[in-house]
Amino acid sequence: MENNRLFYVNVLAEGAKEGEQVLDHIKVDLAARAWKRGNTVVHYKLYGTETLEMKDGTKKEMLFGDVGVAKIYLPLEMAALDPKQRPSDLFKYWVSGVIEDFDIKDTGNRVLVMNRAKALKILKERNALKLRERKLYAVIQRELIGAYLVNAGGYTALLPKAYYDWDRDKKARIGEEFPVMVLPSREGAPMIVSRRDAITNPYAMLNLNKNAEVGGVLTRMNRNGTFLVEITKGVTVSVDPINMRRIPELGDFVTIRIIGNNHSGPYGVFEYATDAI
Repeated sequence: MENNRLFYVNVLAEGAKEGEQVLDHIKVDLAARAWKRGNTVVHYKLYGTETLEMKDGTKKEMLFGDVGVAKIYLPLEMAALDPKQRPSDLFKYWVSGVIEDFDIKDTGNRVLVMNRAKALKILKERNALKLRERKLYAVIQRELIGAYLVNAGGYTALLPKAYYDWDRDKKARIGEEFPVMVLPSREGAPMIVSRRDAITNPYAMLNLNKNAEVGGVLTRMNRNGTFLVEITKGVTVSVDPINMRRIPELGDFVTIRIIGNNHSGPYGVFEYATDAI
């Protein structure tokens, strides 16, 4: 069970469990004032929603959390929810925020009002250099069809499942965190990141001699007419089907002959030029 008095203080990515702080009643008062002055990005858990009366008599709908020594409130207008995102989606991971205020009516003595929108802006600003270097730190927040939704240095990005690991059988989990490489994408398109390309390919030492015959599974058909065949985990072979006796289908096992190799394939994948058998 997670410690309900935890905060994480860092600017790596939303939900990154780095910079752990365990606060008691005295420490939370001192820390909260320092965090507010410094626009410090902290990460905390949320559990539900409720409507609260403010000191000026107005009412606001809030997301709330409880860290044992203080209540956390996140006003919906400061939650920076995506159009398709529900407030309950924020319950699944550690949420970033900076302290906006302490001024709210509540039966508890200690209340921290958070601003997630401002925190995400700060995360982006402080990771701007890393973004230019195309290297960010990411936390998985949701699983989609064919991809994971991650927060990478304050940016919402897609991690295609094929780019999670060189071993395609490995699966990710919500809340998992790791370095990623930012991949090229079209202007206006979502940011695409790869965990696979930020780690060493354990299968890259495979040496294939010219004219060697190997078998593999057809995994993709490219627009240029070539096929991609995975001959072992992490090693993909580019196949020209011009000499094939028959045109295979996705998932078929095929035998191919190596005629050369190219170690500068897209995103670091080792591509081998081949003839089909």
